[in-house]
Amino acid sequence: MAKLNLGKVSSTTFTAAMQALLAEKLPIRTAFKVKTLVNTFNEELKKFSELRKAIIERHCKKQDDGTPVLDEEQNYSFEPEAVKALTSEMNELSTIELEFNAIKIDELGDISLTTQQLFDLGDVLDA
Repeated sequence: MAKLNLGKVSSTTFTAAMQALLAEKLPIRTAFKVKTLVNTFNEELKKFSELRKAIIERHCKKQDDGTPVLDEEQNYSFEPEAVKALTSEMNELSTIELEFNAIKIDELGDISLTTQQLFDLGDVLDA
């Protein structure tokens, strides 16, 4: 089983590389594996996003009615002492590992990915 942490899976470079892989014409079994993997990652990212929001809202400044204090750009505001706890919890969330079956490179057929995309896909592909 291969592993990736949520921080990597939630990165824009990883998402872009997965989108590039999805755009390629793949053998049907490989396309099914890729689609299954994307669905799995999307489900986990939804949970990641919900927990991320909960962590932020737990540590942000609150108004008297308990709603978050937002600045003029609609960003959350934090007291300096809350930032350490926020950072710690966000780091813990980002390091949660997802286990999955990697896709063997020879299953991809004759597709075209850049070296950067291969790097960004990381452990999704296995030699």
